[in-house]
Amino acid sequence: MPNGYISREAAINEVGANSWAGNRIARISAADEVEVVRCKDCNHFIPNSKIDSICSGFCKKANWSKSWNDFCSDGERRTEDGES
Repeated sequence: MPNGYISREAAINEVGANSWAGNRIARISAADEVEVVRCKDCNHFIPNSKIDSICSGFCKKANWSKSWNDFCSDGERRTEDGES
């Protein structure tokens, strides 16, 4: 689980399983979440390319200019050595 989030089980344990809050937490739908890779951290991203004056880089996978904070479903996190 990403940093900063707690599990449903941990929340229920904190307030008590038989408490009003514990019962409410147990009934809440879980968030539909996935971890994303921002372009700035992606292996497909070429930073500071001069494609146009607005973009922050170029995506080799999408063949399109991208901002540092963009993300997509094809993101592959870059490692320390620059590989995915």
